[in-house]
Amino acid sequence: MRSPGGFGGVGDREGGIAGSAQRAALIACVFGFMIGAGSTAVGERGGDTMLARRGKEFLLGSILGAALDGLGPEFLNAFYSA
Repeated sequence: MRSPGGFGGVGDREGGIAGSAQRAALIACVFGFMIGAGSTAVGERGGDTMLARRGKEFLLGSILGAALDGLGPEFLNAFYSA
């Protein structure tokens, strides 16, 4: 459910599209997190340090992507109201 205020500076239709894009980005971050966790586990278990390192990079990228995606509307609203 969208918040009553929505995204700053956009209408209802654009706010709905932005909300859908944000949801899709979060789903992509979750899939990236799962892939990273799996490759880290397989790499650590099998002794493949390159696979484990790559998995940790996926994990970090997914966490940062989710954080940026979650904070994006706040940054937009802060700059729009300034």
